[in-house]
Amino acid sequence: MFEQTLAAETFCSLLPELPESGRWCELVRGDVVDLDPPSAEHGAVVLNLARALGVFCTSNLEDYACFDSCLVTRRSPDTVRRPSITYFADGPLFAENDAALSERAPWLVIEVLSSRARRTQVPAKLHEYDALGTQLVWLLDLEQAALRVHRGGGFDHVLERDATLRGEGALENFRCEVASLFELPHW
Repeated sequence: MFEQTLAAETFCSLLPELPESGRWCELVRGDVVDLDPPSAEHGAVVLNLARALGVFCTSNLEDYACFDSCLVTRRSPDTVRRPSITYFADGPLFAENDAALSERAPWLVIEVLSSRARRTQVPAKLHEYDALGTQLVWLLDLEQAALRVHRGGGFDHVLERDATLRGEGALENFRCEVASLFELPHW
């Protein structure tokens, strides 16, 4: 797509010119990589989790979630990831919402595994999130209807559909039934 290796800032400035305003692409070691557009099920899962986090955040006004953010996970050559949700538990309230690019480590990153291509990127993304200092990654697996919980260094456990997701650390009082995350609206 581009002949030269891009910097994170250049990538973000070019997003409006890309198909779908660049919503379905990331920058990986300076190269633009297309992501599969999310399915309706992918969108529903993000909406369900956003709703649950929103309720939690109204009682915990020090933390906040961001959606469709550009997260720099590596420099020289630059990598910019576009996780479904990032959750920040420190720093100025909503600081990352207005940033074109974020280089701050979110406390939590949430990815939805909705296609084979998105699944193949998981090991690289987990390594990058760990190196950045992210404390926790939740991977919502649409095929398995399960949530994989990752803490730096490896998968700690998988929560099946009948389990309750219990937050920890910055999300200590967060509770959510895993099955509710995979509920689809009645279209």
